[in-house]
Amino acid sequence: MGKKNKSLTQAEIWDDSALLESWDEALEEYKLYHSIHARGERIEDVLRSAEAADLESSNKKDGISAARDLTDGTKTDDLEDVQDEALKNLMMSWYYAGYYTGLYESQQKVVRK
Repeated sequence: MGKKNKSLTQAEIWDDSALLESWDEALEEYKLYHSIHARGERIEDVLRSAEAADLESSNKKDGISAARDLTDGTKTDDLEDVQDEALKNLMMSWYYAGYYTGLYESQQKVVRK
């Protein structure tokens, strides 16, 4: 209701920089995951080590030890201790749901600017 229509210039209409950025990010992620399989590693192990490295670098800034629990109460090595494959899959789906929710929200922020 009552929205003013802004007249866009041709440069704004044909600006595909957000699309190109999204493509580059998706390609980088694709290369990461497919290079993991090519090296014979498991995705869970690589994600766990990357998460631990992120946690360690953020903890160094805060002066907190890297062994601290994550904000949701789980430790970085909990997935390794899980024996039930269905539970592992559930935990990974929960991780990916959070990841893609954050990705979507960040893309929406870029679109709004």
